[in-house]
Amino acid sequence: MIYFYMTLLNFFRKKPQPFITTYNGDKNGIELIGDGLLFEGSNSFIKWGADIEDIVKSGLVKNERRSDRTIYHFGKQTILNGLDLDLSIVFWDAKNEDFKLFGSVEFLSIGDAGAKERLEVITSHLEKVIGIPVKNEIIDTDVLKDWRIKDVKISLNFFERHSNKLHFQITKGA
Repeated sequence: MIYFYMTLLNFFRKKPQPFITTYNGDKNGIELIGDGLLFEGSNSFIKWGADIEDIVKSGLVKNERRSDRTIYHFGKQTILNGLDLDLSIVFWDAKNEDFKLFGSVEFLSIGDAGAKERLEVITSHLEKVIGIPVKNEIIDTDVLKDWRIKDVKISLNFFERHSNKLHFQITKGA
């Protein structure tokens, strides 16, 4: 009898939503960023907390094993209302993570001219769609910028160490 009531109650429970979906709603990438990342070209939406192996199975990402890390490449994607970047995630072996969950994504540009140009393009785009960064520091030749949307941090760091480097990262819960 108890089993009958438990089964009946299951009917009323909200079904868990999949972590990886095709998004056809009316919100844009900025409005959705608190819940996950929208790849605008394919309308693929990945919720924060998705298992990276499920993302690999979906075909949205390819993994590359290196000696001390695994790099997951999303390739060139359009995110945040029109920003085109070659995105990836790195999981380091030293961190000994049992579950590799989607909690951040990044872009790295190395090179004298390319990194500086990308800094200007990305900054201009983010200021247009999000607004002025909450952190905007220039220390010598280093540039550090952070934007916040809900509990998501979007950071853009430019620095020179043997060559110009630009690191862009979106992190949930930072």
